[in-house]
Amino acid sequence: HFWDQMDGITEEMLSKAEDCISKTILKKYNINPEKLALDYTNYFTYITSILGGETNEVAQRALITSANQSLITDMSDVVLEELENGEVDTPFPKAIYLQTLLRSNFVVYGKKIEEIIKEVKINKEDLVESVGFCLGRAYSAVVSSRQNDWVAVRDSFTKSALYGLQILIYIKTQKLVFSYKEIQEKSKDLLPEEYEELINHVIEVRKGNVTIETPLLYKNISFLNQVLKEIKFI
Repeated sequence: HFWDQMDGITEEMLSKAEDCISKTILKKYNINPEKLALDYTNYFTYITSILGGETNEVAQRALITSANQSLITDMSDVVLEELENGEVDTPFPKAIYLQTLLRSNFVVYGKKIEEIIKEVKINKEDLVESVGFCLGRAYSAVVSSRQNDWVAVRDSFTKSALYGLQILIYIKTQKLVFSYKEIQEKSKDLLPEEYEELINHVIEVRKGNVTIETPLLYKNISFLNQVLKEIKFI
């Protein structure tokens, strides 16, 4: 198992590999380093949720240390100004995205991200926007299933359900959790019984243990609509 072998690799070796990969990318694709951003968020979430990272010290350290060990360096003044003003150009729901950055260990021009971004408050509109984003993904999963694109189905189905669950947890606890492991743990006593089968299935799909049950793609849309209703009672 990949992550069970990581004890044989030192942090110095990983750092050298990272440096080599970065230089190769810059050289091969002629990328301007001022526009280069390295975001490990999905990578470390992936290894902790699928590859057994939750039991591996290296994977856990990577996840905890950095909200996923993300790093931004040598970016343009425009990006720095956007961060300072809280006006980052992102296709994702902005308030949730900025909260994710604040949870991270980003470094910009030698400053930690929490020294740059002002505290971001999440309101009802942000929650509605986030669930709407999840509904778009959920519908995409249905469309992809009709085209037999099961790679796309898996991605859209699992992310829409789990990020929708993230919002439900926030509604109930006023706390935003980020890793899939946290989302699963914090939802145990908050999830309506009728959707327990759905979430359990989503988790098993992410782990690669089961094939996707098509009826649950539609159940996922019902679940996300229920989360929308919950927002009204805040």
